[in-house]
Amino acid sequence: YTELLTQCLSDGKITGEEAKQLSKVAGAGGLGAEQVRKIHTEYITGLEKIALSDGKITSSERKQIDTIKVQFGLV
Repeated sequence: YTELLTQCLSDGKITGEEAKQLSKVAGAGGLGAEQVRKIHTEYITGLEKIALSDGKITSSERKQIDTIKVQFGLV
C-alpha cells in the first residue's frame, strides 16, 4: 500500500482513479480504515522528517504537506 501511495503522490496529489486503486489494494491487503489512517499519519510524519532534514520546513514544503494531509483526511 505504501509503495502505491508514494507513486500516487509523485505529482503531489491523488486523483480519483488513484484513490480507487489505493482502496482496492487496502481491501485486498485486509487493511481497515484505522490501519489506513495510521499508515497515512506515519507517511506524513516521514515527510515532515525529510523536510526538516535541513533544519527547517519551508513554506513550500509546509503547503505540500498540508495538501497531502487534506487528501488523507487528516485535517
